[in-house]
Amino acid sequence: MMRNFFLVCAALIALVGAPFVYDVFLISPKENAAPVEIIITPGSSVSAIANQLNEADLIAHPTFFKWFVALSRTSNNVQAGTFLISPNTSIAAIVLQLSNPQSTEIQITIPEGFTKDQIKIKLVGAFPNFDVTAWETQTKNLEGYLFPDTYRFEKNASVQEIVQKMRSTLDRRLRENGIAEISTDKLIMASIIEKEVQTPEDMKHVAGLLFNRMKIGMALQVDSTLTYVTQKTSAELTTADLKLTSPYNSYTHKGLPPGPICNPGMNAILAVLHPSPTDDFYFLTTNDGRTIYAKTHDQHVVNKQKYLK
Repeated sequence: MMRNFFLVCAALIALVGAPFVYDVFLISPKENAAPVEIIITPGSSVSAIANQLNEADLIAHPTFFKWFVALSRTSNNVQAGTFLISPNTSIAAIVLQLSNPQSTEIQITIPEGFTKDQIKIKLVGAFPNFDVTAWETQTKNLEGYLFPDTYRFEKNASVQEIVQKMRSTLDRRLRENGIAEISTDKLIMASIIEKEVQTPEDMKHVAGLLFNRMKIGMALQVDSTLTYVTQKTSAELTTADLKLTSPYNSYTHKGLPPGPICNPGMNAILAVLHPSPTDDFYFLTTNDGRTIYAKTHDQHVVNKQKYLK
């Protein structure tokens, strides 16, 4: 593409004059200008990208950008991805950056409730040279501590860099919510809450409910701890699974399992730290996602007959 630039420059001068060329190839320096993050989604048109750059105050004239791309025949070279672009960058340099795959970062979203094995699968699909062995070694005792979020990494980021970013993000998010630190037990409970219910309100309610069970020495009796160790869904659990000899079987073992069963988000963590006061001891999730509560086992049986037909 560089070979075409001089021809393009000559064409632009002949076509629209020096002011246009100045905007395309030169730039007025901006003091203390921080790089701007631009995310180009797959299938974005040149016009859409031009408007996006203009709205980010990276270019003054979207039309100039479109004309330059057309004359330099680089429309097919622009890549989707995440770019950090300095405001002190000419249109020509921006096009070069957007056309260079090496300039892109990898953006990856880790959903709340993912286990470290599920995270590994996403990372393997995103990073061309992902070191699975290093991941297994470095995350051996980190289930629950790999905070779910949207991350951006360089394509050649090491496993150590990825793990450190996820751990430091958990620490940062805790601090942002006024939490100096969180105990392992609270993180374990948060991981259970994350897998059991969906809304912040239900998370707080179920947190209070499960703490009620623990206070009276009742087993937690939640499917999520069993699905973690059996790698099954709740619907796939059998009667034999409910009798499985495992510290993660919360039907036969009282108290918390040995460790977190997933990596919880902030709503689940806050729910455990600030549970809703409740007299309830039982809950179920309906087929349409609602959570139904009961104070007694008899009420719970009635609810199952009513809502789980």
